[in-house]
Amino acid sequence: MELRPDRRPGSQPPRGARRRRRPRRRLGGDGDGVDRISGLPDDLLLQVLVRLRCARAAVRTGLLSRRWRSLWRRLPGLYFRGVAPAALEAALAQVALPNLSLLDVDVLDSHRFSADAPMLKKFTLDAIMHRDFSMSLLAPMVENHSWICSPAPATVGIDGMQCLHQLKLWTEESNRVLCLHIRRPEFSVPHPRNLQEMFQFPDFSALELHLETRGHIYGAMVLNLLRICNAIQKLKVVIIRYKRTDEACPPNCDCDQLQSADLIDLQREDLPWRSQDISMVLEEVEIENFRGSDHEVDFLKLLFRCAPLTKVIMKLASKPSSIGCKETYNIFKANPSVECYVFRKCGKAVNYA
Repeated sequence: MELRPDRRPGSQPPRGARRRRRPRRRLGGDGDGVDRISGLPDDLLLQVLVRLRCARAAVRTGLLSRRWRSLWRRLPGLYFRGVAPAALEAALAQVALPNLSLLDVDVLDSHRFSADAPMLKKFTLDAIMHRDFSMSLLAPMVENHSWICSPAPATVGIDGMQCLHQLKLWTEESNRVLCLHIRRPEFSVPHPRNLQEMFQFPDFSALELHLETRGHIYGAMVLNLLRICNAIQKLKVVIIRYKRTDEACPPNCDCDQLQSADLIDLQREDLPWRSQDISMVLEEVEIENFRGSDHEVDFLKLLFRCAPLTKVIMKLASKPSSIGCKETYNIFKANPSVECYVFRKCGKAVNYA
């Protein structure tokens, strides 16, 4: 009689031997092989998917059973993180957008974003924009916006000389704030796109500008933005200064002219911005890193002349011009109905009375 060799515990079975397969446990959890979770009502299953906070994970639940395959399309909120533009477009084409109340999108190298969601209440967008990027959002019920969009370098022009570095939009105390980080490039580059071509902005009442001017005049550019965004009630301007890159603005520089476009023949015309008299609804102004240069004082005079200001906050640069500051204080004294505050670089208040 042939004896089988003894096998030690934990040793591998001989070749050709069949292994016993353990029965797969179904979703029931009690070992009876019944999928009780898939038998739950749709409302409960949707609550399970909502807690995933990830559209990709919600779609993958379709592998569990046929019961789950189309549920994600009915979710009231969708989160797309790090998805490719084509995958995002394909997913949104399958979603019941009329019932969507929350949409959170994080997309790379996006060319186009379009959505028609009449019941949408919260929209979050984090996008690296392609030079051909365009956006269309039809969502009249949105109450909470949060955008962070970064274009490719030197592809989005502001006024022919400045480039958009980053765009943010958020909701603050029921008001929408648009924030633009604008740079003046070291070299002249063509700007194939402008801001209005790429975005369909919701109504916003506050504009925040972070300007890397490289020593150039910014009054004309800011005035042009205020003419385009004519419903702005609150303006904040932060001047970003670098000793290494700031340069002396040459005489008759293009930055000292107001760029306007004729909508009929598209011919550009240069206008002296200091003498402009336009109607604004601007009420609050804050300027940070104010040096008191002639063009900065002239910009301040224009705001006092054209807008019904109620409050002005001035935060001085580290080495402001004494002459420019004195002229600024005289402007404040000549407008006693406007609350005016001045702070040094260290944060200490200045008593200019």
